[in-house]
Amino acid sequence: MRKCVIAFVLVFLVVLTLPTLLSVDAVAESGVRGRSGVQRPEEVGENFSVLSSETLVDRLSVAADFVEERKAAIQLGNRSIAGELELSKEQTEELGEYIQDQIEKTALGPGEDRAEANHQIQRLWRLSVDGLIENLGHENEAIGEAAMKNLIMMRNEEIILRIIAEVKSSDHFLTRYRGVFALGMMTEKNRRSLTGRVIMDHDSSRELAGKHIIPFLNELKEQEQDPKMQEAVQTAFKFLAKPFDCRPQMAD
Repeated sequence: MRKCVIAFVLVFLVVLTLPTLLSVDAVAESGVRGRSGVQRPEEVGENFSVLSSETLVDRLSVAADFVEERKAAIQLGNRSIAGELELSKEQTEELGEYIQDQIEKTALGPGEDRAEANHQIQRLWRLSVDGLIENLGHENEAIGEAAMKNLIMMRNEEIILRIIAEVKSSDHFLTRYRGVFALGMMTEKNRRSLTGRVIMDHDSSRELAGKHIIPFLNELKEQEQDPKMQEAVQTAFKFLAKPFDCRPQMAD
């Protein structure tokens, strides 16, 4: 796992000189366990599965502690995955503000707090996609990387098509560059995810890459004039041809 993260960051620095960023994956376990001393404390105490979706959104912002925040995010994410989540416009806006706050926290504070913010994004799962795409071009490199890595983890056909559309329509360099970089990583072999959040398998990822990503990159290769974007396209082709293996490695 550590080798995969190091490779990810090093290649990113070669293509576009950016500061080395703290990897979320390197502190993932300490972020989950270090704040409580107990593994998965969100599994005990009050049963959040019986709460209304409106109450769950409210509890995210007024939670008594991080355990309540986790429970609320898990239930909202679960309901979204099951197609059982209905929110009003006001609740959707409130949730969007919370997600943006978590995205910004991926660049703030000690490592375990940054990891916890990433885990909240992943507990909410694809409810976070709008905010992640909006932050692809964020001026803070750590936030931009968090947006890319979470979109890669949550990948499906809709996300791939939305990133392609964003790259096509945006005139912001970082948005376009990071979008292409993320597309190139969409066939990486599965990294570890939180319980209940399933990452698309490698074969399905390759199928979508052939259907959508490679044709788009070929189109971009012919049209793009910016040398840095051309380099990003070539790097994306390279990653798609030889994806990173981000699966956890067993110790000898």
